[in-house]
Amino acid sequence: MKNKFFLIIFIFFSIQGCALYDSSKEFQQGVLLFKEGKYDESYNYALRAYNGSPTTTKYISLLAWTYIKKGNFEEAYKMFQSIYEQNNESIAAIQGFAWLKYLQGDFISSQKWFQKQISWASKHVNHIEWEYYKETDKRYIYSILSDGYYGIGLIAYSEKDFKTSSTNLINSLKYINDFCGHIPIKTSLADAFYYQGKYKEALSYYKDMLGNKSEKFVPIKYAWCLYYEGDYKTAEKILSDQLKEESDYRSILYCMIFVSYAQNKMTESKQYIKDLLNIDPSFVDTEDIIYIIKKTKSLHTSFKDLASSYFQEGKFSKASEKITMYLVSEENDYEAKLIDAWCDLYLSKLNSAKSKFKLLWEKNIDEQALLGYGVTLFYMRKLDEAEAIFKKVQNLNPENIRAKVAIGGIAYLKGNLNKAISIYNANLNQLPQKELYFGWASHALNNLGWAYFYTEQYQSSLDIFLRLLNFHPKPFYYEIFNGLGWSYLYLGKTVESKAAFEESLKLYAGNSSATLGLSQLANLKK
Repeated sequence: MKNKFFLIIFIFFSIQGCALYDSSKEFQQGVLLFKEGKYDESYNYALRAYNGSPTTTKYISLLAWTYIKKGNFEEAYKMFQSIYEQNNESIAAIQGFAWLKYLQGDFISSQKWFQKQISWASKHVNHIEWEYYKETDKRYIYSILSDGYYGIGLIAYSEKDFKTSSTNLINSLKYINDFCGHIPIKTSLADAFYYQGKYKEALSYYKDMLGNKSEKFVPIKYAWCLYYEGDYKTAEKILSDQLKEESDYRSILYCMIFVSYAQNKMTESKQYIKDLLNIDPSFVDTEDIIYIIKKTKSLHTSFKDLASSYFQEGKFSKASEKITMYLVSEENDYEAKLIDAWCDLYLSKLNSAKSKFKLLWEKNIDEQALLGYGVTLFYMRKLDEAEAIFKKVQNLNPENIRAKVAIGGIAYLKGNLNKAISIYNANLNQLPQKELYFGWASHALNNLGWAYFYTEQYQSSLDIFLRLLNFHPKPFYYEIFNGLGWSYLYLGKTVESKAAFEESLKLYAGNSSATLGLSQLANLKK
């Protein structure tokens, strides 16, 4: 809400009973650039105009507004203060202080200044000679009045007092507003009605905004109002049109789920849930959507889809929660049971994981269950038993890459580094190209990097850790930078080594490997 108010807000002229126009080319050019949103360039012209005449209100005011746009509130305050010291009735200072305090979150002070702004404008409107004012002056005064009510409306909105907000925003719309125009005011008013549950009132204002590209969420809010008013078909059409225009579909798909569900279009609802899961599972994992999935049998598979999405991201606690919900009604789903067992494994519930994988293997004789059983034994450090299981997996499927590299991991843990290097290298090209979290393939690369390091093959070690660094779109892991730091150190690249260790400590301040590495670097300098 804070960024809507001053699209072209600045003081065109100072009213002291009449309008005074300035002919300064720098000022006029600064005003033009400000309107175009080129605030850095506007600042340069405003500064030149101000330096030429540092007591002219218009110049000071324009400069102050460019400071605000540049985020320099301290300098803006000084500018408005200088105007106020010249004339404590100056509307330029009053308006400037009002918005500046609003932006700083000081709503109490801001409201007092906005009320002064309204009082200043009201005195002119009620002046006995009002009908003789020039039209340009009248427009300016009406704009100040509208602006004041708008500001108070936004303060009430920020404080979630939507009733007071809507009252002031309605007052704001009664007057011309040459600063920001009526569009952002109408949008704010529609929002205030929306959050009061007054959807009919909100609809009329949202409808006026539909063609305005600067208000990108208006069509979705409009659709929600239609939904709450029971006009599902119109809402569906609005949202379908938006899908063709927007690049971020999340909010649209979210609304589409409810609009289609309200029309008993369960196939469509299920597909929208799936589409949204592929983009952002957190948008599906909301109280409202979980509720309709729970109560609708045909949507229960969405729990499994949600669990799979979380699992792929490495969010095993959330995956476990959702797969448990799914298994309540689908207790014989083998694939879901596998996800459940893997979640237990990654959540360090090793005995539970071991039992689940063993039971799944005995009932289904499937390599994935056997693999999970072997990985669980590996995590329990029962390496010989694990290796025997991985060899059984390979007998079932010689191409099972995870079983192959797991045997390499066993060789690494047993200290047979050359064997580990040989196994990992033989399967390097079959590893995934990326991982969303530090999973089994990441561990394989990490082990290979350290195996090279411990066998004094430092350049090969560095190459693997650099590959591991590029293995994750997000996030980065401190272990990778430890490997990079030590590889660089033993290659004599102290600058790169220091940078890597420092990055590692940023990610995890308590890791001793990076601290030891920096200590060794310091000793080298001594």
